[in-house]
Amino acid sequence: YQAMADADLTLVVLDASQPLTPDDRTLLDKARAQGRHFVIANKSDLPIQLGLDEPQLFLSARTGEGLPALRESILKAVGAQEAGQEAGFITSLR
Repeated sequence: YQAMADADLTLVVLDASQPLTPDDRTLLDKARAQGRHFVIANKSDLPIQLGLDEPQLFLSARTGEGLPALRESILKAVGAQEAGQEAGFITSLR
């Protein structure tokens, strides 16, 4: 979880078509403790069973639905004013 602690923004991507697992809850708790995070409910093109109370972005990687909103939210959160200012480091750690 060191990558989360070092991150300016953490994206927690969960399978929205499945109920939360104990591992999902642990990951969410760590992200909340870290501070700035987005919870992204992927597979929004399927019936939603995730059952989260906190704000989340809905995304379908399959159809692309929600990608523009996710991109805009990330750029706003990291302070990029325009697409030309994009820079950063992306990691995928569990």
